[in-house]
Amino acid sequence: MAKTIRKPREPNKADVPTPDPTQDTPTFPPERVAELFGLPAVPAPPPTPRDRDGFVTFWDPGVSIATLRLQVASRRPAVFYPAAWADGPFARDRGRPGWRQVRTDLIPDSLARPVRELLTLAPFGEEVPSARLLTTVMLLVKLTTEKWPFGGCRLLSTSRSPTDRLVQVGACDDWGVQFSWAGDEYASPFLGVATTLLPPPARV
Repeated sequence: MAKTIRKPREPNKADVPTPDPTQDTPTFPPERVAELFGLPAVPAPPPTPRDRDGFVTFWDPGVSIATLRLQVASRRPAVFYPAAWADGPFARDRGRPGWRQVRTDLIPDSLARPVRELLTLAPFGEEVPSARLLTTVMLLVKLTTEKWPFGGCRLLSTSRSPTDRLVQVGACDDWGVQFSWAGDEYASPFLGVATTLLPPPARV
């Protein structure tokens, strides 16, 4: 039997949040990330980068969304929205472990713009994150503060859905992290963009 794909619920107009900066966002060192996600400890991680105003600093373990679902949802089942298609290829993407810094708020005036414009809003030295990176930072904040960051809005990522559209990552309510998709001309008052600093080049 084919899996049923359920599209995440669109919030009501009355539910539209005002995107506020994440309050009292801590730095997430490797040992804290390992504890929250149930992952092995990181031996001899590199030094913590300096804090930047408006950014959350965290150790990115590089694990996939599929692994995060397996590790976290078994203990906190309400943190991932139940969608069958979220098992697509993008959910199995992994990254290079290391320190990352992601904005704690949306890029100003990014809501309600077409997707093609959102991709151009990253300031110099920053980029639109992958769905994996956005999911990682959203879960870290939620598991620590019991609040979803980014005012509950959906964020555009550079990851691709099974239909080759850009993946949106969101946490609109108690459904948990939601994954949906958008074409180039799609615009929504609930969709914006938060960028990440470009990581340092890998050592050769």
